[in-house]
Amino acid sequence: VMTSRVCPWQCAFCNEASFIPNMGRRSPDSVVDELNHLDERFGPLGSVVIHDSMFFQQPAWLEAWIQAYTTKARRRWPYWAAARADTVRRWPDLFERLIRDTNWNMVSIGFESGSNRVLKTLNKECTAEDNYFTIDLLNRIADSQVARGEAPARLWANIMFGAPGESRDDAFDTMRMVSAMRYRQLSTSYYAAYPGSALGYQLIA
Repeated sequence: VMTSRVCPWQCAFCNEASFIPNMGRRSPDSVVDELNHLDERFGPLGSVVIHDSMFFQQPAWLEAWIQAYTTKARRRWPYWAAARADTVRRWPDLFERLIRDTNWNMVSIGFESGSNRVLKTLNKECTAEDNYFTIDLLNRIADSQVARGEAPARLWANIMFGAPGESRDDAFDTMRMVSAMRYRQLSTSYYAAYPGSALGYQLIA
């Protein structure tokens, strides 16, 4: 399912905003109604993918999502959804409540790199410090879940190698960052110059 379309951030490697129009966000009640309908007609649902480019934004909407999902959904399906390290650092308590209260068990984050120099090239508007804060917070939440006999939340960690100008030291910074993740599902890729992306235009020119 989707609650919104297009990420409002402008990472230099991404071309999404160049060909997909933006749209307003659906109400949490509308999304829960859709999930209930799918579960009733085609279920039982085992899990859910919320395929927004960026789920963890707009705190007021997320608060309403917690309320709707915990009180109106037929059950608390585990779900995959995307966040950013800088917004997790900005709203850590809200992030933790979403994991614990709504069963957000697969947290997709575009860490991309452990090097501030590469992150700046990619215009991530996140820092390596933001990344480590998020990794540490998820580790602590998941540790506490394991201690209670619960399945731990995990990071779907998007990692990018080969960004323009990336050095050997930059790559090792990234590998050290990955090694700090105790609960992870790695999704690694190599940089590609997508047409329509800011960095792609620079390289093509």
